[in-house]
Amino acid sequence: MTTHFKKSAAILFFAIALISQAQSSKNYNRWSLELNGGFSNFNKDFQTQDYFTNHFNLGHGDLGIRYMFNPVLGLKADVGYDLIKAGEIDGVKSKSLDGSFSRASLQGVVNVSNLISIRNFTKKFGLLLHAGAGFSTMTLEEPNPLPILTGYNQDEDDDMIGVVYGGTLQYKLSKRIVLTGDLTTVKNFYGRSRLDGNYQDMIYLDKNVTNLSLGLTLYLGKRKEHMDWLKATNKDVEEKVMQEVKDYDDEINSLENRLKALEAIKPKDYEDRIKELENKLNSVPAPNQPIDNTAKDLMDENLIHAYFDFDKDMPKPQSIRDMHVVITYLKKNPTAKLDLVGYTDNVGTESYNNDLSRRRAENVKKILVNSGVDANRLTIKYEGIKDTNLQTEEEKALARKVVFRVK
Repeated sequence: MTTHFKKSAAILFFAIALISQAQSSKNYNRWSLELNGGFSNFNKDFQTQDYFTNHFNLGHGDLGIRYMFNPVLGLKADVGYDLIKAGEIDGVKSKSLDGSFSRASLQGVVNVSNLISIRNFTKKFGLLLHAGAGFSTMTLEEPNPLPILTGYNQDEDDDMIGVVYGGTLQYKLSKRIVLTGDLTTVKNFYGRSRLDGNYQDMIYLDKNVTNLSLGLTLYLGKRKEHMDWLKATNKDVEEKVMQEVKDYDDEINSLENRLKALEAIKPKDYEDRIKELENKLNSVPAPNQPIDNTAKDLMDENLIHAYFDFDKDMPKPQSIRDMHVVITYLKKNPTAKLDLVGYTDNVGTESYNNDLSRRRAENVKKILVNSGVDANRLTIKYEGIKDTNLQTEEEKALARKVVFRVK
């Protein structure tokens, strides 16, 4: 048995060396260690009339290491071990039987949950599919009959090659530990012996071993989350925002909605200004006529912003209307230029918030540029924490913004 375990270890360490060349994740862990235990089933091409196992044979274990190249595709190397014991089926007992079946494989992995984008709907469950190739070895201590084929030693193991495929259901216990249920089939395409130990003239092409197991996955790395549980990316959010920007083309409605929101959240000393803006709103020209300075006045009065959720650098969908006003103004005033100034609330360190405010301003600029505004007309500025005395959640929410300043 020592020989085939050396083979298994060699395959495993070769796979580790191969996939360790991949670039490490910047925001998510990619490595995981997988340990499973459970049952095995040897199909009819292993069995004989006198030597057979139970349909579900307790004594399976496997150990693997997995690396995810991206949220969907990965690679894993694993070794497995199954005990072979005499069984009893329908009251008939097998003759004395003692042995083992071991394997080593290299498999590709597909994270189905991320592939079909259900991660935002379930935070606890996941599904992985895996398939690959490897080799297996069956060793029988008992029975130990004389060989039938010339050239085979009596105690020689039966080495096989084949494919491995299966699926793993995940349940997230914590950010480091996942409970798994796995169903794996090892389909061996080459093998000359059965459970009675005799080598045959024929080569069995359908010697399958199926494993049903329960186990744990341990995530490795310094990051808080693993690639298995990746949420919607900034690119996804950006595409959604851009699509809504394109769909929204009514400037008058956007100004009316914004004025209503200001009435609800601004102090009373803004009431006179709101009325003034309402009067200007009534004088906005019809479509296809030159636009006046209403949008500029709103920006000069610091009344148009792009707002952000806590610790996020992509604008909230509610900010689409304000950004559309800015985009329309810039398109109708081709010489106008803007400063995009990013801010944060007072949670976190100064250095972190300076970087966060910079990323917020850069992402707003990217949205404006993708909408047809010349990048040279937009200047990025970031001031991080402007007010250190924010107390309520409402005050902090209003502080997380990008301000538009007309030069």
